[in-house]
Amino acid sequence: MKKPGKSLAVFLLQLLVNLIYFPLFFNLSHSRTREKAIRHFVADSNLAVTKPTPELVRQSLQYYRMFKRLNMFLLLAGVYIKEIDIFFKTLGNVTVSGMEILEKNKGKSIVGLSYHIGPFPIMPIILALRGYDSKVLVRSDTLQKQARMSIEKINESMAFLARTFNVGKVQFIDSLSTFSLIMVRKCLKDGDILMLHPDTAKESSVSSIPVDFFNTRIAGHIGVAKLCRFTRATVIPFAIRWDARHNIQLTIDKPLDINPDGTDEEIINAIYRPFEKAVTASPEQWIQIESYEAFKY
Repeated sequence: MKKPGKSLAVFLLQLLVNLIYFPLFFNLSHSRTREKAIRHFVADSNLAVTKPTPELVRQSLQYYRMFKRLNMFLLLAGVYIKEIDIFFKTLGNVTVSGMEILEKNKGKSIVGLSYHIGPFPIMPIILALRGYDSKVLVRSDTLQKQARMSIEKINESMAFLARTFNVGKVQFIDSLSTFSLIMVRKCLKDGDILMLHPDTAKESSVSSIPVDFFNTRIAGHIGVAKLCRFTRATVIPFAIRWDARHNIQLTIDKPLDINPDGTDEEIINAIYRPFEKAVTASPEQWIQIESYEAFKY
């Protein structure tokens, strides 16, 4: 069976460049931007009481570096199959709580609600190792910019890994595609988990709706509310984070009480309540915090 991707030499060169170049680039260009966003966020929320701003800034920069290194290694590891084993060893201990909730809802249409907090890119892989197929709804332009690979190439590599290791399959659905709704419906009909990350609406527009977030309001994806109404799926919150020892914890919570016949405002507020809860628990691990000002409605 032919392996997708590039040679080992190319993989090692890319890995070396990213592990050395990224920390230097990050320190020069991102630290101040991220620190400014954190201070604005703390000023708008009530988190300054429980976590001093300087400590939050320090921890946030640390976890962001961990996230970028993990994300780069995940993408590069998919290029050369033998490095996958090395990658999983670098994850450390992974604990999962709430698997009984998935088992209880097996056979139903499930929308997995997650956010850009902690090592979120590996969440579908953790589920795949436990035999669950999932599809992640993303914008192809954003994914290609982050991964420097097309969505077709990533799906090809993930399918190859699923066959090689005999685990669940992870695929990406392009939300910009005219066939996205058809693919979403097929995903849910097949019993796969549809993963969403709704905390990325970066400006108020006709495709967003204001949603309460701490002591302010941010732009929420109105499309997420319409998707819940369209699919009438069971919506289950997922939360993933690093603990104090940098081990990974994945928590699967009970399904949200969402009325698919409710208004967009009612549905979107129900969807974003777990988001505020997750940020309150681990504000230093919110990867998108540097875009906080752009989130405001």
